[in-house]
Amino acid sequence: MHTLLDLEIADYERTVAELNNLLKERSGELENTRKESLAYQSKITSLVEHIGYLESQKKADDERMLAFKETVANLKEGLSRSRKHEEDLLQSEVRLESELKAAQLREQDLKVRVHTVLKQQKKGTVGGVESAETPSEAQEKLQGAMEQMRQKVRDLTEQLQLSRSEAEASRDEYDRLAQRHQAIALELEAREAQWKRRLQRKEPSHTAPPSFAALALTGAVSTRRHRSLTC
Repeated sequence: MHTLLDLEIADYERTVAELNNLLKERSGELENTRKESLAYQSKITSLVEHIGYLESQKKADDERMLAFKETVANLKEGLSRSRKHEEDLLQSEVRLESELKAAQLREQDLKVRVHTVLKQQKKGTVGGVESAETPSEAQEKLQGAMEQMRQKVRDLTEQLQLSRSEAEASRDEYDRLAQRHQAIALELEAREAQWKRRLQRKEPSHTAPPSFAALALTGAVSTRRHRSLTC
């Protein structure tokens, strides 16, 4: 009888020891899980802060990109104006060249007429017909008209040179605006691609870390099991 009681006590003590070991094991697992959860929470906090920083950066970049897009729109408008001005200048250049050629032809015609007057002075007639004007008066009128025509040729030549200079400056401005437009467009594309890559790298994981509520529930279950076994 006494031996049977000793055996039961020994078995009970062995069971208690096993349960204590199991409790220690579960407590260790719970502590490890709690530490992992704290580490996850720390990572989440760090990621949230980093995401906030990235969002502020993106907002600033979005504002800059909006300003860039407005600049691009202004550049396009400037390019259009520059191209229109260049076309107007080219049309003006063609018109001035035509007027200059016509003026040069009239100048040549006046030279011929002056030469004719000079020849006719010796004969006392102008154009082969008796005239109320003296030969010197006719020559003076022709020379005055010729000087006016020469002045017109000089004016047209000056206008033509000015028009060509303006057209060249307009082309240079167009090229400058086009290069700037291209550079800004490429920068916009690069920034958008960069943000896409950064956002793809920062996508949240679909596996959520264990919550404190789950850990607490696990601990409570283990405690209840231990109590039921030891009672």
